[in-house]
Amino acid sequence: NIVKHNKFVHTQVNDFQESLIELSKIFQTTHLIQDIEMYDVSNIAGKFATASLVFFSGGNPNKKEYKKFKIRYTNLSPNDTLMLKEAFWRRVNNPHWRKPDLILIDGGIAQLNAAISIFTQNDDFKDVLLGSLAKGKKQLLVYINHQIQYILLSELKPGLKNLLIA
Repeated sequence: NIVKHNKFVHTQVNDFQESLIELSKIFQTTHLIQDIEMYDVSNIAGKFATASLVFFSGGNPNKKEYKKFKIRYTNLSPNDTLMLKEAFWRRVNNPHWRKPDLILIDGGIAQLNAAISIFTQNDDFKDVLLGSLAKGKKQLLVYINHQIQYILLSELKPGLKNLLIA
């Protein structure tokens, strides 16, 4: 039983390392992506909105780096893009927090454009890679060389696809 468990854990670690290698190739970076910040917004009809930041280091959740932003945006209709933008502004105003290699957002083109507008204007984040996961359209959007590229999730290796849509 312990042997099976150790084999499963070893397989998971290898799969994650292979996924990080694939992700690094997609973003055309020469270094291996290790630290990833992931963002998502939740609200109830625009009220009680929060943005969550989860952090992965070397394939493992790093719960010490997790953050939750209570959104102050108060328009009557929900607007995930503006809510994320608020969280991104607050993030860049905390440069002492651990900086990731990649920021990945749950959302599509509008959410990625919000991230681009905030992070690329901040010197501390100019070298951080940016991407967005549009699950409904089954696409990974990546910002490379000042352009957004679209990658179908079906084109990704199973390990990376499972990691992204988990």
